[in-house]
Amino acid sequence: MDNVNFLTFDTSTNVLKIALFINKKEYSKEIKKGFNHIETLIPTIQNCIKEINEKKTKINFIGVCTGPGSFTGIRIGIAAALGISYALNIKCFGFNVFEVYKFLFREEKNSIVIPVVDAKKNKFFCSFIESNNIIKMFDYTLEDIKNKIRSYENESKKIIFVGDDFDLIKNSILKEFQIFKSISEDYKSKDLLNFSKWILKSNKNLNEPKPIYIRKSEAELSLLKGKKS
Repeated sequence: MDNVNFLTFDTSTNVLKIALFINKKEYSKEIKKGFNHIETLIPTIQNCIKEINEKKTKINFIGVCTGPGSFTGIRIGIAAALGISYALNIKCFGFNVFEVYKFLFREEKNSIVIPVVDAKKNKFFCSFIESNNIIKMFDYTLEDIKNKIRSYENESKKIIFVGDDFDLIKNSILKEFQIFKSISEDYKSKDLLNFSKWILKSNKNLNEPKPIYIRKSEAELSLLKGKKS
C-alpha cells in the first residue's frame, strides 16, 4: 500500500459515501442530503482532501460504485470518476455494492449474505452471496426472495440480510423464516475505505467503471414503448 493513494465514492443511494487514502492518511465521510450528488460530490471531495492537508495530484487510483441502485446516481458517480481520472491521468475502476458486502462478511462461514436494494415497483435488487461463489444479481419480488430462501432450507446455512432497504420486507421475512441475523443498515464510508484498501492491495484485476443496470430505466422503457407504438 506504500504507493497506493486512492479516492473512492458511492453515489448509488441517497447517502453519498467518500473514502480517501493519501500518504497513509485516512478519511471517510457520509452526506445524507437526498439525491443531490451532482451538487455535493465534487465540493465534498475537495473538502475531504483539504481536511487531511494533501493534494489531489497525490491520488493514483479512483474507484466508483457502479450499482445497482439509483440510475441517475450511478451515472453521476461514473461521469465524475472518469472526469477526475482523465484530469489526473490515473487509473479508474468500478466496483458493485455486492462486492463490498462480500468483503465485509468474508469471515462468515457456511453463510448466505443477502443485500437488499429497493428497486421500486415492489421489487428488489439483491444477491445471495456465498464466500466461494461468483456474485449473481437479481431483480426479485418479495415472493421470489422467499422462494430462494426456501431452496436453502435443507443446507443448514446461516442467512444474513443487510441494507437499509431490508426494513421494507423485514417483518414479512422474520414472520416466515428463522434467520441467523439481520442487519438493517447499508455499509458505511469507513467500510468503503477498508474495501478499497483490500481490493487495491490484493492485486485483483480492476474492473472498468461500467454502470450496472439490472433493469431498464423508466426513460428506456418509455422510449421502447414509443418505438413500438
